[in-house]
Amino acid sequence: MASQLLLIKSKSLLPSLALEADEETEIRELEIRLKLYQELKKTQTYISELWQEIPQMTGREFLVTAAGKLFYPPTKIKKENIHEALKQAVGELEKIFKPTVYIKTEMINLKAKIEEVLKRLTQEPTTLNKFSSTRSRKEIIVLFLAILHLLRDQSIQAEQSNHFEDIRISLY
Repeated sequence: MASQLLLIKSKSLLPSLALEADEETEIRELEIRLKLYQELKKTQTYISELWQEIPQMTGREFLVTAAGKLFYPPTKIKKENIHEALKQAVGELEKIFKPTVYIKTEMINLKAKIEEVLKRLTQEPTTLNKFSSTRSRKEIIVLFLAILHLLRDQSIQAEQSNHFEDIRISLY
């Protein structure tokens, strides 16, 4: 989830960053899951309001006794049938809500990227595109995070004159 949110944020900060088809699919799936969660959240309040009322169970009219109304389930239903139906319902919910884990083999070290940025910077300002021209999307994102780290630590300066223009980076 965090990586998907980071990908969305990186795309909004770096509009020139092109997404792969699987990344766009992940973003659409996240939107669908959030919409489903929103609908279920509404349903939760509705069910809790109904649950606050006195539960009403009625029996068959011909089984009314002097003790009041009693509930008798049909004789064909057994505990095993109910148990199996509940297992199927829970299984379907798990398919919807169980997070799918994608294991990526490529690991990019943020600390190494910070050191790389510091080594490549000189007193002459350079642009972010020069840093990221031959790199993969994942490397560009980690590189951008490294630059944000260095900005926070006030080790470098960054300027951008207009929206969507290249970012100029120099030592502080």
